[in-house]
Amino acid sequence: MMNRRMLIAAMAVLAATLGAEEARAFCFENRAAAAVHVEALAPNGFVADLAPGQTACCAGGTCAAGPVPILLMTGYVPVTKGRPGWSAECRVRVRAGDRITVRGNESRISCAADGD
Repeated sequence: MMNRRMLIAAMAVLAATLGAEEARAFCFENRAAAAVHVEALAPNGFVADLAPGQTACCAGGTCAAGPVPILLMTGYVPVTKGRPGWSAECRVRVRAGDRITVRGNESRISCAADGD
């Protein structure tokens, strides 16, 4: 009986810890009419490619530190595929718990934290 109680208590602590970690994440939601490449300009290494309507979050210790400068781009061509570049960009500084919404199209985007 005691082992079962200890297991339940341990599971509750784990669930609370995971919930707290999730709460510290920052997220990006692509409401633009084009794919968006998201890249941290910091050592945490966060990178995501979002199709229109997609959301991506960065959770964990390196993502909880902030503020983190982020570059969001449309028409992104990486260095390894020839001539690098992009069509449009916006830059933000995110903190734990921020949710950034991207709007626009291939040639012009804007990004703002919820509530801005």
